[in-house]
Amino acid sequence: MYSVILPVLNEAGSIRAIVRALLEDEECFAIVADDGSTDGTREEIEKLHSKRVLFLDRSKEEEHGLCISVLHALKFAKGEFVVVMDADGQHPVAKARELVEALKNGSDFAIGAREDWETMKLHRKVISLGATAIANASLFLRGKKTVKDPMSGFFGARAALAQVVAQKGKFVGKGYKVLFEMLKYAPRDAQISEVQFCMGKREDGKSKIRWRHIFYFLQAALF
Repeated sequence: MYSVILPVLNEAGSIRAIVRALLEDEECFAIVADDGSTDGTREEIEKLHSKRVLFLDRSKEEEHGLCISVLHALKFAKGEFVVVMDADGQHPVAKARELVEALKNGSDFAIGAREDWETMKLHRKVISLGATAIANASLFLRGKKTVKDPMSGFFGARAALAQVVAQKGKFVGKGYKVLFEMLKYAPRDAQISEVQFCMGKREDGKSKIRWRHIFYFLQAALF
């Protein structure tokens, strides 16, 4: 068994179809970490009537954010491996299994790396390349391995390792680049592999990224 963590906020339009697709693999246990949705996301999950889905209601938690939602969900992970992915349709469900296979083959982290970044709009490409350079510089200066896409929101890890890193690291809870912070605190000899994927079209809802998240990322990169 492995767990898939889906941090969500108002993803009612896409969440049920994505979780249903994940559950087609009988080894999968899905954790929906909801940070206070008001659009019926919970009701969409309840319609699945599955014992292999945990809805983690974080609406009354003191701290909110994508990163802290993932760290919270990690405590409930089942199985040897865990995958983190978005619930808006941009991360292909089929690739989640490929990440798990990479972990089974010996990787400590398996990263979903975009292979279609050249199709991005110019301003988004510039921002992405700049953020990647900053993240890898931060990792290099800490003596950690650099990777093709440290900003990816789609990745897998050995659950036990991820839980240890989550406990010892000083994560920026309101931030959104969980993988980067995981790599920042991971052992220097961690084995890392990559799985190429093409970003899908957002099924519903809008991006939750705001200018303040750039500040949170820089905070994580510098400290």
